[in-house]
Formats: sequence, structure tokens, C-alpha cells
Amino acid sequence: MNTRLPKLTNQRDHDFMAACRKIQLSPKARTLTCAQIAALAAASPAPSYYITFSYALRLLRKGDASLSSTAAARMADIRNKVHRLMLTRQLTDTDALSLVLAGPSKAGFYLTPQTALRLFYRLRNKKRTLHA
Repeated sequence: MNTRLPKLTNQRDHDFMAACRKIQLSPKARTLTCAQIAALAAASPAPSYYITFSYALRLLRKGDASLSSTAAARMADIRNKVHRLMLTRQLTDTDALSLVLAGPSKAGFYLTPQTALRLFYRLRNKKRTLHA
């Protein structure tokens, strides 16, 4: 089992809630529903891709037809950036992938609006039970 996966998930959750809080603190937040806040946060730039190097490399080299649409979109974004770096900077796939994964995901958190809303509620409720 990959022990980094829970850490990546926890980091993603933390970063997602930080994006939600940032939206909630904005002047327009009063008119937004929870669903809108979650969707806006999910579409906002994410600090990471939240995927391990080894898994991304395996997907890059072999692919995986069973990926969800959001995971496939994330991998397509990674693949495009890797190929661009390989062509423009003459890097190997591993070096290019390292650079891509070290940077942010400007495309967002790769969460569907429904998943983002469920995550928002779960994390918000988790925080409330910790402080109760």
C-alpha cells in the first residue's frame, strides 16, 4: 500500500478547505450557496496535483482506461505539460514529470461539483465535531 496517498488526500482536503474559506471571506460570499462555494473552490488553482510520482509515471507510460473523468482530465493535463517540457527542454519523461508535479495545478482540484460539495460538507462537519 502506498503510504503517501493518505498524506496527499489530507493535504488536498486542507488546501480545498483553504480555498473554500478564501471564497467565504470574499465580499460576494453572502449570496453564494454551499454548492457554489465548493464549485468555485474546486475550480480554483490548486497548489499540487495530489498524485504520487510513481503512479503518475505509470499512467504516463502505460495509461489506464479505468480512470474517472476527473482523474483522466488531471492525467491529460500532466501528460500535456510533460510532453511540452520534453520537447522544449529536451528532458526525459521522469525529469519532466518531476518538474510538473513540483508545481501547482492551475486547472484546479479536479473535483466534480458534486464531489466538491460532498467534500465541503464532510470537512466542515469534521471540523465542527472536533471543536464541539
